[in-house]
This record gives sequence, structure tokens and C-alpha cells, in this order.
Amino acid sequence: MEETVFSTILAQVSQRILDKLEKGKRLTIEDVLLLYIDMTYTELREIKEELREMRSELRREVSRLDRRVDETNKRIDETREQLSKEIRETNKRIEEVREQLSREIKETGQRIDGVREKVSKEIEEANKRIEEVRIHVSEEIKETNKRIDEVREQLLREIKEAGKRIDETDKRISETGEALSKEIREAGKRIEGVRQELSERIDSVRRELLEKIRETGDQLSRQIASVEARLTAGINEANRRIDRLYELQASRPGGEPARRGAHRPEEQQPG
Repeated sequence: MEETVFSTILAQVSQRILDKLEKGKRLTIEDVLLLYIDMTYTELREIKEELREMRSELRREVSRLDRRVDETNKRIDETREQLSKEIRETNKRIEEVREQLSREIKETGQRIDGVREKVSKEIEEANKRIEEVRIHVSEEIKETNKRIDEVREQLLREIKEAGKRIDETDKRISETGEALSKEIREAGKRIEGVRQELSERIDSVRRELLEKIRETGDQLSRQIASVEARLTAGINEANRRIDRLYELQASRPGGEPARRGAHRPEEQQPG
């Protein structure tokens, strides 16, 4: 309200001084001073309006940066959720592989038990045949001792061969167990590599986002410093014009010397 009244008074005074010029009257120092004040006040109003526009623009820019930060945080959350989902799926696949290996191990054990049962049946059948042969040999012992010895040697050879087959079967079982253990260890190594790769990707994304936020903050600081410098330069220019007006008044005959820097705000230094 006071600013509007002051502006109206300056406009009326300036109009009266211009009317005096049109009538050819000589202007006094007070008239010149009032005209200069009116001009300076007009420039100050324009500077103030420009400052308002700059302030509004800065607010809009800050709001836009806030929205970008919110969007970045949202993308980070989405990336975290996606990585968590991938980790859960990887753990699920690991569990499926573990269950599959357990089933295969059980099946292998069942096959081993089957082989053992089969060998046991063969041994029992061989023993039965031996017993039958013994009975038969006992019945015919008087007829031929030589045939008994041959049968005995033949039975011993068959028992040795059966023992060799059992040893070979045990060896194959051991080799199968070692191969399965090796595959399980290799699967664990591959899973650890996948986890490490996922961790490196998360760290890389986090570093890129922090760098972008830092660059945005530096750019905003430079813009604010530039605006402050322009405002300071405008205020200093207005102060210098007032000083020149006082010097002009002091140089006229009968004029009162003006103290430099009086009736004006101190010059602002750039922040």
C-alpha cells in the first residue's frame, strides 16, 4: 500500500516537472533530484519484478528437481524389488536342483541295493547248487573221486569270480558317488558367481545415481550464485548513480556538499 502511494506521488511530481520544462521554465536541483529519484525508483521496480520472476523460476526448478529425485528413488525401489525377485527365483532354482540331485542319489542307492540283492540271490543259488552237487557227489563218491575234485575246483573258481564281480560293483558305486559330489560343488560355485555379479550390478547403479544427484546440486548452486551476482551488480549501480547525483548537487554554486555514501544502503558484496 505504501509503495503504491509513493509511486503515485513520484509520478505526479515528475509530471509537474515535465510541465515546467514544456513551459520553458528552469529546473531547480530539487526538480532534477526528484526526476532522478523517479527514474531510479522505476528501475528498482523493474529489478524487483525481475527478481520475483527469478525466484519463481528457481522455485519451479527446485520443484522439478524434487520430482526427479522422487522418480529416481522410485526407480531404485523398483530395481531393488526386481533384484529381490530374481534372487528368490535363483534360490528356488537352487532348491529344485538340490531336490533333483537328492532324488537321483536316492535312485542310485536303490539301484545299488537292487544289485546287492541280486548278487545275494546269486550267491544263495550258487550255495544251493553246491549243496546239491555235494549230495550228488556223496551219492556217487564211490564211483569217482576224481569227478568230485573237479567239481570242487570248478565251484571255487565260480566263487572267486563272484567275489570279483562284487568288488567291481562296489568300485562303480564309489565312482558314481564321487562324480555326484563333484557336480554338487560345481553347482555351488556357479551359484556364488551369480550372487557376486548381482551385488556388483547393484553397487554400479547406486554409484551412478549418486553422481547424477551431485552434478544436479552443483549446477543449481552455480545458477543461484549467478543470480546473486546480478542482483548485487544492479544495487551497486544504483548506489553509484545516487553518489553522482549528490556530487552534481555539491558542485553547483551555493549547493550543500553531500557526504559520499549518505542516505543509501551499503553496497552488497556478491555471496
